[in-house]
Amino acid sequence: MGPSGAGKSTLLNILAGYVTAGVKGRIIVNDRPRVMKEFNKMSAYIMQEDIVQPRLTVKEAMMFAASLKLGTEIGQSKKAAVKISRLDRTVICTIHQPPASLFQNFDQVYVVAKGYCVYNGSPASLVPFLSKAHFPCPSTYTPADYSK
Repeated sequence: MGPSGAGKSTLLNILAGYVTAGVKGRIIVNDRPRVMKEFNKMSAYIMQEDIVQPRLTVKEAMMFAASLKLGTEIGQSKKAAVKISRLDRTVICTIHQPPASLFQNFDQVYVVAKGYCVYNGSPASLVPFLSKAHFPCPSTYTPADYSK
């Protein structure tokens, strides 16, 4: 999460291997240095502008991408959903203005500002963290709105 221009899409493009120029450091996947050939087999990147069909919901777009990776027919989305749930996959996404009900379901939140990680932790700890940093969240804001 983070404000527009914070570097969220750039980070995802780097993780996906789409951006390599000027990138410093190492990318570790499952406690090992990332090997693109292996990483591409275990991941799918659905870009905001790259939805296969503009009429698909986010879930349908993710199911389609999963079916390509898992070799499942698109019409068998229920079976694909079961396979995905059994794989214990991690979903990484950027969401602009998630509603409070969705925000509370996140396992972890990574907040970016000016290209730097400013918070990495549980959604429940975000507001106390911001308060300690002298950025209290007004009662009229949701934590997701305030952290932008």
